[in-house]
Amino acid sequence: MSIYEQQRDILFEACKKVATDQKCPKWIADLLRDSVMKAKNLKEEFPSFSDQKTTSPAQPLQVGDIVVIYSNNTSCVAKLIEEDDVIDNVRLFNVQVVEANKNHQIGAIFHNVPETLMRRK
Repeated sequence: MSIYEQQRDILFEACKKVATDQKCPKWIADLLRDSVMKAKNLKEEFPSFSDQKTTSPAQPLQVGDIVVIYSNNTSCVAKLIEEDDVIDNVRLFNVQVVEANKNHQIGAIFHNVPETLMRRK
């Protein structure tokens, strides 16, 4: 077992002990439980090396594309309405929300969203 896996297992066990302790506040237990679930699901989100050889390179984002924006542990579905300047080799876009969620209303516009936070839907 690599040192990375050993460190991960030690931290996981510590989180488990804290979250299951009767004195642990609910918000901490919920946060730890959600984080553990996200960590367990990461394997499914990343393709294996064998899959990468067969996939074609991703096409760059273009105005009009529908994207999912990931920021601060939330996501938002939006349409790219305009490309802005490039800063430090990162393209910026103005986007309009097309699917509402608890944090964003349909039609809301956000300016200068970096393409590094977006994935084509």
